[in-house]
Amino acid sequence: LPPPHPPLLIRVAGAQQLPPAGGVPVPLPGPPADTTSAPVTIAWTIEIPAAPIVSPVITADRVIVAYLPGIVAGFDRADGRLLWRAELEARQPLATDGTLVFVQSGEAIHALHTSDGSLAWRTSSGTLTAPLVVKEGWIVAPTEGKLTAWRSSDGSTVWSVVAPPQHEPAAIAGDVLYVPVVGGHLAAGALPDGLTIGASGT
Repeated sequence: LPPPHPPLLIRVAGAQQLPPAGGVPVPLPGPPADTTSAPVTIAWTIEIPAAPIVSPVITADRVIVAYLPGIVAGFDRADGRLLWRAELEARQPLATDGTLVFVQSGEAIHALHTSDGSLAWRTSSGTLTAPLVVKEGWIVAPTEGKLTAWRSSDGSTVWSVVAPPQHEPAAIAGDVLYVPVVGGHLAAGALPDGLTIGASGT
């Protein structure tokens, strides 16, 4: 027979460990949970017409939400007022640099001004296979068989390279781009130059 699962530890008010099948609770280390704190104050609540498609993104003064059937809307962060809306169906999580919000819709990346939702630029991207990465003036995202970098300010293409499949977003640290690829590989290279990634991910 397979070994039994280890006991599940549950921390509750009063700091006790409850055995999964009865028995005497055992005190857990550390101070007991504070159950006298005041409830969290909700600053504001609004209704949106339909379910969100992806998580919202937050800037200094905006909360930006994408919801069904294909709307991206900007709300005032202070009081939740609707400030603008654009008819775009987000196919990947939203991304922002604080000034622009980037929406992958159809086979293009749309950059909207966070202030009023107006279109700053639009560029053809193909169908993305992982979320956009936006950092320090760069946008990087994969399509089937390709990895491309754009300037976030105007959407111009900086480089585009042949790459193996990628289903998770890359990461940027300084001038280095880290790319996780299908098959258990991680490639790293100079962001300004683009990465040469073989079919095996190397």
